[in-house]
Amino acid sequence: MGELIRGISYKKEDASKSPSQGCKPILRANNIKGHLNFDELVYVPAKIIREEQYIKKGDLIFAMSSGSKHLVGKSAPALNDYDGSYGAFCALLRPSQYIDQSYFAYFFQGNTFRKLVSEIAKGTNINNLKREHILNIDFLLSPLPEQHQIVVKIEELFSELDNGIENLKKARGQLKTYRQAVLKYAFEGKLTKEWREKNKTAIWQELKLGDLIKVKSGNGLTKGHQVNTGNHLVYGGNGIMGKHNKYMFEEPKLIIGRVGVHCGNVHITKPTSWVTDNAFVTNFDNDQVEMKYLLYFISDLNLKKYSSSTAQPVISGGKIYPIDVKIPEKEEQQAIVSEIESRLSVCDKIEQTIEDSIKKAEALRQSILKKAFAGKLTKDWREKNPELVTGENSAEKLLEKIKSEKALAVGRGKPRSKKAKKK
Repeated sequence: MGELIRGISYKKEDASKSPSQGCKPILRANNIKGHLNFDELVYVPAKIIREEQYIKKGDLIFAMSSGSKHLVGKSAPALNDYDGSYGAFCALLRPSQYIDQSYFAYFFQGNTFRKLVSEIAKGTNINNLKREHILNIDFLLSPLPEQHQIVVKIEELFSELDNGIENLKKARGQLKTYRQAVLKYAFEGKLTKEWREKNKTAIWQELKLGDLIKVKSGNGLTKGHQVNTGNHLVYGGNGIMGKHNKYMFEEPKLIIGRVGVHCGNVHITKPTSWVTDNAFVTNFDNDQVEMKYLLYFISDLNLKKYSSSTAQPVISGGKIYPIDVKIPEKEEQQAIVSEIESRLSVCDKIEQTIEDSIKKAEALRQSILKKAFAGKLTKDWREKNPELVTGENSAEKLLEKIKSEKALAVGRGKPRSKKAKKK
């Protein structure tokens, strides 16, 4: 049902990340993300690109090989002609003129093809998809008018689905804003205003963070630490990292991520845990503050803004010790923690519902595609329009045209092969 053309092979010294005269851009596997992404292109001499390797509207670009297994088999349609090509780890599948281009593209988004890819995309150091894996796949061929109608139904249902997902994502963003507001109000004393009036207390001390805590780096994991004492949780700047057979602390500790993308993250460890040197371990020098109160207070600070401005952000104790802190008496700290957790608990439940709904929406997308290519979305349409799916418009006649097109291509030295089943 289509012609598959492999991508451009080129020497490393011939490629450039910047455009130049006599060169054309090429796409690679990382440019295929459900759509064609034109960032981080590579430019190669135009003379090494064959005419048929230039991308045309309706072509499907496949990732055929990649060190990332999730990329193998991914495809995206070209929405317009493109004055460029694609690399050797990709391939182009150009559909027959008798196949609706969108119908063709939607077929390869379905789970049937993705499951096939997961079974066959295997390699020692790299995952590979061969040309026959695509060309020999069974393709359910509908009459051309029905193909158009299937595309209309898919896009109608996908549009409704996308709107629903967008609303869910907006709600998720609103939850994030609400969480931030909860912490802000908590440390302004607004959540416990009635509590203070009832308990007739309003004593808030003005201190520095360094008056309450001291920090030291956790220990790095080396072979010397691997003693046979059982498996315990390992924490780093991003929270729980895994397991290791050594522990550093038997009691819970407050830790602060100090390096990289997790710089400023704050967590309370579980008992018998190891903490890596990617995080600070917090020691309390006095009994003025509750650990959970400080957890939420530091979460509200966005400590990353206190880090060094290098490519690899790093927080030092000297940067965070001078931070101003207002703390109430411990009883009110406990009341604040309770108010925070009651609200965030509701947020957690709503957020989980949103995440579950997004997953269901993605599953529904696959269900729509499955029904589409089983003819279920257009059953009523076929019954109302029998003249558009029979006679000269039938799948049998369409298949004859495609075979004639294929024979003509073979005669010209361009083999075109793909198995098809009539609907």
